[in-house]
Amino acid sequence: MPPAKVKVKKNVKDQACAKQTIVQVPRQIPVPKASSKLFYGSDCSGLDAGALALGRLSPFGHLFASEVDPSYRKVFQETHPTCKIVFEDCLKKRNLFPIAQFMEQDPKDVLVYTSGFPCQPYSRQGLRQGQHDQQGRAQVFWGCLDAIQQTKPTFFVLENVADLARASSFDGIFRDILDMLNLIGNGLYTIHWTILDSYEVGNVPASRERVYIVGVRKDRQVRSWDWPQPIRPPPLDRILVPRSNADKIALTSLSDTALRNVNRAIQIIMSKKGRWYCEPWVVDLMPAASFGTNVTYNKLPTITKSHAAGLWLMHKQDKVRREELLAAQGIRSGEVKIPAAVADGKNFEMIGNSFTATVLERLFSVLLPAVGFNCSGRSRCSRFCSHAQVDRSTTCHIGT
Repeated sequence: MPPAKVKVKKNVKDQACAKQTIVQVPRQIPVPKASSKLFYGSDCSGLDAGALALGRLSPFGHLFASEVDPSYRKVFQETHPTCKIVFEDCLKKRNLFPIAQFMEQDPKDVLVYTSGFPCQPYSRQGLRQGQHDQQGRAQVFWGCLDAIQQTKPTFFVLENVADLARASSFDGIFRDILDMLNLIGNGLYTIHWTILDSYEVGNVPASRERVYIVGVRKDRQVRSWDWPQPIRPPPLDRILVPRSNADKIALTSLSDTALRNVNRAIQIIMSKKGRWYCEPWVVDLMPAASFGTNVTYNKLPTITKSHAAGLWLMHKQDKVRREELLAAQGIRSGEVKIPAAVADGKNFEMIGNSFTATVLERLFSVLLPAVGFNCSGRSRCSRFCSHAQVDRSTTCHIGT
């Protein structure tokens, strides 16, 4: 990519940050217990399923995070109380170089960085304005890029909607993102990407196609790694909590839009010779007529920020509950702590924004050994340790 093009984009970011206060990271980085040689940071952190997944595999030092929404930040801090620094906005200029200097003290230490930067500019559920997103959400990538440039993590994982990589209208944007990641440290990283569906590789009964971008430092990689291979997902009923007849929601209480989607779903299910009243069919109650009716069998559709609270279980005559949505995102019971002061709507939004924790657990279980880190929790995730051959049709390796 021509240098001038990079400069133009950086100027956009600089303009957005020009009036922001520079946030300094303390020079004396709080160090976890001596036995922990694994460290972690994230941006657009939310529930931070990356931290949850990493904690299943090994103890780690939680160095930093960022979350712009105050309610989300409360949930994050309650769920991850050991995180040393929580920034309010990753687009504010931050001096993260002390973290890089701290990591250089022991060349065997590993720093992992993750970010699921905003997907709305590229999502079919949004206006798909890309870099011209009116709310400026596409600019958040610059904060993530800056964090990687400053901290030089051992490896990083970025995630977004599949259409960022698949839609022809975003082809130039995606190529620019890959090129800019490849320029970090004069080619410090080998960049890999692919599209994964949580239903196929996450051991969850929920669809979630996402593009995953992984960067691994060339000077730290000691062995090869491959993307997770498909595994058989569990049935939907496995994550549903018990219900009684008293739990059923009266159809008359639903909105006109919701009723239209339920009625249309019944027609679709009957055309497939399904039994909507006793089989695990799920319908999204919220789409307008112009979007059509979204019906899935024995799995949840993609959980999104705006629709997470409106998924209807046909055979239970009830909405999908918060704990069920968390399970569908690969998050275990008790891992997320919700303060009473945070409204339910915010909780559902955060679940819709989250990584699928089990997908990251599988990725970490192969990436950590690839950079020479002995995963202490490996036996607990041994079922995830088989690898698939990389699909060359959807995977790009840059700088190799």
